[in-house]
Amino acid sequence: MRSALVSGMILGVMLAGCSNAPPASPQPTEMRAVDVGTGVGSDNQISNATRTFDPQDVVYVSIATDGATPGTLTVQWYANTKLFATDALPIHPTGPTNFAFHQLPSGGWPKGKSRAIFFLTAEDKHAVEFEVR
Repeated sequence: MRSALVSGMILGVMLAGCSNAPPASPQPTEMRAVDVGTGVGSDNQISNATRTFDPQDVVYVSIATDGATPGTLTVQWYANTKLFATDALPIHPTGPTNFAFHQLPSGGWPKGKSRAIFFLTAEDKHAVEFEVR
């Protein structure tokens, strides 16, 4: 009788460990924060943050994301109010990740306020503004 009880307990533990539940869906990727500066490190984070640039400076922007679903990260670059470039990058994050882009318009940045707008979906966007003096 005792061996039947022990066998029943072992079988119960084994069955409790088995599950036909599907694996959990990855957390949707979301943009968290945007930074701008004159360079990025190997981790794609801004290494020298600033919001003021000279006309011949290369502007770097970095977006922090969280989540693990693939998608396309798009950034639109505006010099003053005129769109002059769009960059897109297919992404496959596996958790918190930074992605970086850089731009220098041919002929340099015009003086005034400029911005970069990031899109992950039509509804999810983040912007960063900077000034060229």
